[in-house]
Amino acid sequence: RSLRQGWYSDPASPACVACPRGFYTTGYGAGECTKCEFGTTVNTGSTSPIQCYGLLNSSIAFNPRKAGDPTAATLRFLPQMTLQAGENVVLGLGGFTIAELNPVLSGPHGASFLAAWEPPTEGQPFEALRLTVWGGALPRLAFVEVEVPLSAGLRLPRLGSPRDNVHLTLSTDAAAGQTPTVPIERSQPVGSFGGSATVLWEGGALTLSVTPTMALAPGDTLSFSLPLFMAASATPSVSGRSAAVFGAVAAWTAATRAVQLTVASGFASAAERTISVVVSDMSLSLPAGNSTTWVAASLGAISVESAAAAGPVPTTVVPRVCRGGPIAGNADSGSECCHGSKALCLLSIFDAV
Repeated sequence: RSLRQGWYSDPASPACVACPRGFYTTGYGAGECTKCEFGTTVNTGSTSPIQCYGLLNSSIAFNPRKAGDPTAATLRFLPQMTLQAGENVVLGLGGFTIAELNPVLSGPHGASFLAAWEPPTEGQPFEALRLTVWGGALPRLAFVEVEVPLSAGLRLPRLGSPRDNVHLTLSTDAAAGQTPTVPIERSQPVGSFGGSATVLWEGGALTLSVTPTMALAPGDTLSFSLPLFMAASATPSVSGRSAAVFGAVAAWTAATRAVQLTVASGFASAAERTISVVVSDMSLSLPAGNSTTWVAASLGAISVESAAAAGPVPTTVVPRVCRGGPIAGNADSGSECCHGSKALCLLSIFDAV
């Protein structure tokens, strides 16, 4: 049985079948088709990998990268097909919001597109920015770069975005190479603590609690800025349920009044896992004034940041600042300190971490 290029046959079946879209065969008598490494094919029965089309080498970058805040987004991709006037490239931005529904794009090819924001629908269950080509065709195999400017009010998800987020996607309805929705190949990570950060001061020790939305790997850091505190020791000890992650040690920097925790070699912390440690043995002194004055002054002054490779978090206000005893004598209950009668707390939800 002889099969022409672009067709295949299962040895157990006499039927000859054209390779479906997204597949091809280069030889005769094939028993199976080869899947396109990138993109898809326009028709069935394709005979060469050069008939595979897609939006290749795609990437998206954000600046600034602070979860929940406005950002500028720079999109780059290499179309394997010509993009004609009136055709669309759809940028999927699941979890994002925007203020300007028809933003004016910038960048080298910003003027080549009209942009329109689309909310989720049954057929497209995610937020998206539709980029419609106008003013002339864009040639194949020439990089396209556009920027959604900061002034458009594009807002990052409150819980951040992992590296190479599969919910950031591209597709096109180009007649020369229609491409289904596929993840953008490279996207910058954006970390977050999801409003979870808590600082509890009790008896000269600090209970620090946070739930990162990103994973923490060896060498990654968490840094709590405590500008109202004074400490005598530069090497406080660390206890509590997450102490081993940081090798049971921390570092106090007097110049910045910050406690830094570094993930120890051989340890890691998974995304969405609560970290809670007690930092002590540093002769920490409470600022002058009564408890109410201290809590009020601390709100907005105490902050946390992370240099996590899986998603850095810039300096962000800690929304829960507490003074008092932990719940039911549990030294690891700092994350719930604002719910107990032993703790004096002031809550803020206007700037979630």
